[in-house]
Amino acid sequence: MSEAYKPYFVPWIPILKKADEMSKEIIGISGGVPDFHDQESDVKDAKMLDTQIGGDWYKDLAIQPIEFCQKNELNHCESSAIKYICRHRKRGGREDIEKAIDFLKKLLEMEYAT
Repeated sequence: MSEAYKPYFVPWIPILKKADEMSKEIIGISGGVPDFHDQESDVKDAKMLDTQIGGDWYKDLAIQPIEFCQKNELNHCESSAIKYICRHRKRGGREDIEKAIDFLKKLLEMEYAT
């Protein structure tokens, strides 16, 4: 392999540590920028799931659609269908069921078209 095409290695960890040190100096906090990745995911999820703008039709469910869809790595069509099914009794009624069916039809066409 030619020297011109030799892979270039960047020592990312020292760079990130230096950035954290610099952030302490710039904004004047001890401990640098908080690392939210060290916290338990349930604590972060609980705070996120406590907020719903424009209604409360998901908050009373045993598991909210967003939590279920994220943990099961569902795509947009799958997630949207579940969202509309979960909320139809409290929000959109028949129209929400029709929206869920529409997303499932799109999913069938995109993933199982012959």
